[in-house]
Amino acid sequence: MDHKMISKQFLVTAIIMAWVAVVMSIMFRLQLAWPGEGFAFTNFFLGDKWAPGGVLSPDMYLALVTIHGTIMVFFVLTGGLSGTFANLLIPFQVGARDMASGFLNMLSYWFFFVSSALMISSLFVEGGPASAGWTVYPPLSALPQSIPGSGTGMTLWLLSMAVFIASSLLGGLNYIVTILNLRTKGMKMTRMPLTMWALFITAVLGVLSFPVLLSCALLLLLDRTVGTSFYLSEIHIGGEALDNMGGSPILFQHLFWFLGHPEVYIVLLPALGITSEVIATNSRKPIFGYRAMVASILAIGFLSSAGYADGLRKDHADGKALGLFSPLVGRMFRRQATSGRVEASRNDLVAVTASTINLFEVPKGRSGFRVLGPPTVWQRSQVRVAAEPRGRFAQPIHVVLPDGTIHDYDISNGVQDWATFSDDMRD
Repeated sequence: MDHKMISKQFLVTAIIMAWVAVVMSIMFRLQLAWPGEGFAFTNFFLGDKWAPGGVLSPDMYLALVTIHGTIMVFFVLTGGLSGTFANLLIPFQVGARDMASGFLNMLSYWFFFVSSALMISSLFVEGGPASAGWTVYPPLSALPQSIPGSGTGMTLWLLSMAVFIASSLLGGLNYIVTILNLRTKGMKMTRMPLTMWALFITAVLGVLSFPVLLSCALLLLLDRTVGTSFYLSEIHIGGEALDNMGGSPILFQHLFWFLGHPEVYIVLLPALGITSEVIATNSRKPIFGYRAMVASILAIGFLSSAGYADGLRKDHADGKALGLFSPLVGRMFRRQATSGRVEASRNDLVAVTASTINLFEVPKGRSGFRVLGPPTVWQRSQVRVAAEPRGRFAQPIHVVLPDGTIHDYDISNGVQDWATFSDDMRD
């Protein structure tokens, strides 16, 4: 039940899950790069049933994309990032002997482990893993007969997510109570490191949002197993009308994105907190504009939940998205002011962290205006994909390149910066 050991367990489990996701990514990206060509690598992992001649079947392609997205979003960037650094750093940086409840902390990890095992086990069922996309929109995910990946694999996906949410809630409550009640004497909230503020707001967002996703998953499970109609109405399969009436798949989208959009910042805020800490430490001076930085973290947390409908691709969410731009840009400028004249070439941590700032400001900032521009937003709301070429280019540049690279850099920075810290402090 030692918080340092639990943080290492989260890290190792997340790394294993990340490698599983990487192998999946290699298989479906090879197929995208050379359509119709067979690869011995793909056939070795999937066999002749799902990759005859080394060519991915359409159903397995969808399944790999679904499980890859789920693992990366939830098991690596959420459980791995917060679980690792929150457990390691919170007791050290607030002056507590351990987390508020060592038992709940341990339970949080084992729920995370069980959910990971359930997700991996869905790859080996007869009908294949879930293949309705990582957002698992009904009716494809609600009807076992709709697609091959909507059978046992989809049920295991839902059970895995239910256990994962329990893990996140136990961990989040533990983090919040530890920060609020176990700070050392003299440490006010306004004197906490920015990493603590980032982890605290992340935990609050998780505790407020994950129960909604749990209800969303349980209602979908009932539609699949009991015959309820929360998300189904007037469905025809093979010319036959089903008995389900009165439900709406839009209800699922609202419940899912109530977590789905704050999830972006549940993933992002710990990375931003790590960046601030690494810059301030290696610049040998306190962060510039501490109170403004705290205010920006609070604003990001509020706006991420208030504008959850942005995930539904509706025009009325644009004001929220533009509102998020202001505190994020403010954080970037204050980090630059803190780094000052530090010679990055003499410190690889500062050099890598400075590159995350540039990645966030240039590709994400400039492409953000393109993604949020009225033509692109209108096209997304009408046809789901921006038809204009530069709009298609701006969307992945805005999301995939900066966010993925920032998290890779910040996780490695955090591990490197605090790798020996726990061994030196509390052996």
